[in-house]
Amino acid sequence: MSSTKLQAVIREIDTVRCVGQWHIIPDLSSRYSKTVTESNEAFSSILLTEKLLEEELLNIKWNPKEHWISDGKTNATGQVSAPAIPPILQQSTETKKIQNQLDYISRKKMTPEELEVKIVL
Repeated sequence: MSSTKLQAVIREIDTVRCVGQWHIIPDLSSRYSKTVTESNEAFSSILLTEKLLEEELLNIKWNPKEHWISDGKTNATGQVSAPAIPPILQQSTETKKIQNQLDYISRKKMTPEELEVKIVL
C-alpha cells in the first residue's frame, strides 16, 4: 500500500495513544498490518502490549495529592524533594502476561518502515 496510507494509519495510532483511547488500538494494529509491505509482527505486538499495560496502569488506585505533597520542598539536609513513588504494580496474572509479551517483543526486529517513522513505545 502507499506511503500516504501508512502515514495516515501511523498518525491515527499516535492520536489514539495520546488521548488514551486504548480500545481502538487492536483495530488500528490490524489496519497497520494490512498497510505495511513487510513483516510487522514486532510493531503490532508492541501496540497490543502497550494497550494492555496502559489499561493495567489505569486500574492502579493512588492519591495524586499525596504523590505530589513533598515535590519541590527542601529537607533538613538542603536537598529538594521529588514526588513520592506511586504504588507498584502487584505481580498479577495480567502483569506477568504483559512482561512475557515484552520479553518476546524484545527479541523481534522492526521493519525498515517502522524504524523510519521512529515509532517507539
